[in-house]
Amino acid sequence: MINNPFRKTKKESLAVTAILILVIINSCLVYMLGYKFGNANFVAEKRAISADYGSANAIDYPDLSTFWKVWDLIKTKSIKRNETTNNALIEGAINGLTSALGDPFSEFLNKEQNAALSEELVGQFNGIGAEISKKNDYITIVSPLEGSPAEKAGLLPNDQILKVGDVNIAGKTVNEVVKLIKGPAGTSVSLTIGRQGIAEPKVISVTRATINLPSVGWQMLPNDIAFIKIYTFNDQVNSAFDQVVKEIFLQHPKGIILDLRNNPGGYFDSALHLGKYFFTPGSVMVKEDFGDNNIKDYPVYGNALFAYIPTVVLVNEGSASASEIMAGALKDLNKAILVGQKTYGKGSVQELIPVDKDQSLKLTIAHWLTPNGTLIQDKGITPDYVVTNQQKETATYGKIDIQNDLQLKKALEVISSLITK
Repeated sequence: MINNPFRKTKKESLAVTAILILVIINSCLVYMLGYKFGNANFVAEKRAISADYGSANAIDYPDLSTFWKVWDLIKTKSIKRNETTNNALIEGAINGLTSALGDPFSEFLNKEQNAALSEELVGQFNGIGAEISKKNDYITIVSPLEGSPAEKAGLLPNDQILKVGDVNIAGKTVNEVVKLIKGPAGTSVSLTIGRQGIAEPKVISVTRATINLPSVGWQMLPNDIAFIKIYTFNDQVNSAFDQVVKEIFLQHPKGIILDLRNNPGGYFDSALHLGKYFFTPGSVMVKEDFGDNNIKDYPVYGNALFAYIPTVVLVNEGSASASEIMAGALKDLNKAILVGQKTYGKGSVQELIPVDKDQSLKLTIAHWLTPNGTLIQDKGITPDYVVTNQQKETATYGKIDIQNDLQLKKALEVISSLITK
């Protein structure tokens, strides 16, 4: 008989069985403890995430069974089920989440949109050179940039875009409209716009160009008055303004005219950077209201080289966002007198939050308040002297027309009175 090396006695078999039972019991205990602690860690992680966003309780995750039922029906019954990718459905669902907020400034940015936003803030892109936003349910021109094709074609702040080419844009997002407007330099796009004061929509053709966004320009006017034009608060403005300050200070200015007209804004931090030249150290330049009585102050600290020089600020309906922060602070802290027209009223705080390598969420998280606590959003900043220009042209660096620019003319009158006091 062949000896079987794997054969066991009855006693050995019982021992093996006992060991197997112990192993199974131990595995179950490990699994149960692992599940308990893992689930506890998951709940703790959810609470930590919730706490990061200002909630004392864990996030209330909804029942998504209806969502998945709709997903399955689309994938099995829709006539377009084979034409629509999973990624497209997911992106559409995310866009639905942000649109449910009813906030025109909160939006999901896909790879293409994310790149376009970064391109604009860097300071160069192909398009017509106009900042647009959603206002009163209309896609609206915030401001045509100085010297841009949009300005040359006659587009004005608060023009409502009704069509791009033959496409009716009712119900479209800002990003969808931007995509329609942008195109290769040298090509044309027609915009059908509605404008206060005209009975019928107007069609304006604009030739696209490569837009190089300027940041700052300046020159000395008669009577030692420094005229400073800030075009936009892009990522170039900090270093450019630092250099301008040095050059102006060497001229020993007696007064400053700061032109923020048609400046659509840009980086919040750039407004704070420029503010350090106008406000004494420790001055609260702006506040952020996150809701639930959670208000954060933003003091500025710097050399305050312009803090004691008489200053007049020019604003109009195209002054928005960071421009309104600057103008509102200068007015509230009695560092300047404002001349022009009421500003746009874009005072909500968007945080650009990366959600993966190429996509991000632009989410409104707070509202800006002036140092005195005045809400900017939808209210705007009202100047001390309301002056309307007879024509659309405003002072541009290197092209100043004091006789026809009534706002600048008034600013010079005001600054002269301040200097002689």
